[in-house]
Amino acid sequence: MYDLLNRFAVKPIPFCQYTTPELWTRPHIAQQMLAYHLDGSNDIASRSSSAIEAITSWIDDRFSVHGKAVCDLGCGPGLYARQLAQRGAKVTGFDISSCSLAHARQLCADLDTEPRFMSGNYLNDPLPTDQDLVLLIYADYCALSPQQRAHLLAKMRGQLRAGGHIILDVFSDLIFSQLSESLTIEPNLMGGFWAPAPYVGLQRSWLWPESMLALDHYLIANENEQFEIYNWMQYFSPEDLRRELASFGFEKVQMVDILTGEALGDEQPREFAAILSL
Repeated sequence: MYDLLNRFAVKPIPFCQYTTPELWTRPHIAQQMLAYHLDGSNDIASRSSSAIEAITSWIDDRFSVHGKAVCDLGCGPGLYARQLAQRGAKVTGFDISSCSLAHARQLCADLDTEPRFMSGNYLNDPLPTDQDLVLLIYADYCALSPQQRAHLLAKMRGQLRAGGHIILDVFSDLIFSQLSESLTIEPNLMGGFWAPAPYVGLQRSWLWPESMLALDHYLIANENEQFEIYNWMQYFSPEDLRRELASFGFEKVQMVDILTGEALGDEQPREFAAILSL
């Protein structure tokens, strides 16, 4: 127990642990995440229903997805996949959560062109190839280390046909500037999100201002087990993201408003998307 508490109390080395899959594979947490996904009124696990409709609309306007092969990495319960399939895209959804994929298959079962849903970890497992468009939506990119980001982008490049495109979105430095470090200890932290009650939850929030990196480190303990979750989040300015993508070999990049697809203006965005072209 001393080692566990000491590890929680000391500021860790950035990206020292990667526990993101547990958010989607632990049965209780996976059900909570699915519920947040399906609540179209908030942006907790997925964007609101109106935002998803706006995003798929501009993607279709720009890329004419009818008849195109589109891969949605981290597709969750199929919210984007359904709307893209309704527009005629040949969609493949790829996700690590069996809970979310079961809902996605049910959600899309009535479509004339039903998406294909595949289970896997996009960092480790083979990805669908011969794609015209590959999506990595709602800041999945931000949860990865620089090495993981480079690795995944290389895999995504390998998915594309000639002339294909990648769309990914990120949270911006404007959001990072509003964060602060904190420590919270509560019974049933976050209202029972982490485990069946009763449990005690600890949350330690750390910041690395020099690199615009944040961590929410959770320690959850009940009478049967203790486990930790490291929720890393990398924030970007448009200039920083452009430099990183160039270092990974992507020179043709356009930064756009995630909700409209329009080029970024002078106003600092809270979140934005990058369109990567081969």
